[in-house]
Amino acid sequence: MKKLTNKKWLNLFETNQGYLFASRKNDPLDKKADAVVVVPIIKETNDIIMIKEFRPAVNKYVWSFPAGLIDNGEDPIVSAKRELKEELGLDTDNLIAQTPPILSSPGMTDERVIIFFFHVFGDITPEKGIEYKRFSRDDGIRFLKTHGREELDAKSYLSLIFLIY
Repeated sequence: MKKLTNKKWLNLFETNQGYLFASRKNDPLDKKADAVVVVPIIKETNDIIMIKEFRPAVNKYVWSFPAGLIDNGEDPIVSAKRELKEELGLDTDNLIAQTPPILSSPGMTDERVIIFFFHVFGDITPEKGIEYKRFSRDDGIRFLKTHGREELDAKSYLSLIFLIY
């Protein structure tokens, strides 16, 4: 395997068979998670909170759940709580569920993501450049129909489907 680029956040590798893929790791054989996704659920109402932020790769604003990279040596649950606080200003003291590290797009990257489902509390204070929407699970069905699959991150789309059906 050969590393073709040397960038801070993402690099291109070529396998011995000539296939190209992107990796956030210096060693793509490392199977640890790279990133976290946080599904915030307000305990008292079971309302769900999604965010909308600009994604350069698709040159548009996309609905998703708070997410971010795991810092070197950081526990993934600490990363998840940090991202929740940074992006929405919320806290949590109740982990509902989490996935194992799952491959986000194995046809082009080795990125592994852990999805955390948390009950959250506090005042929503979104990070600059982030729009948010709070809705009930019933409203989630209408949200999926009106915002279409193209405007939703795939991990968030599937997490939302899981919550509302």
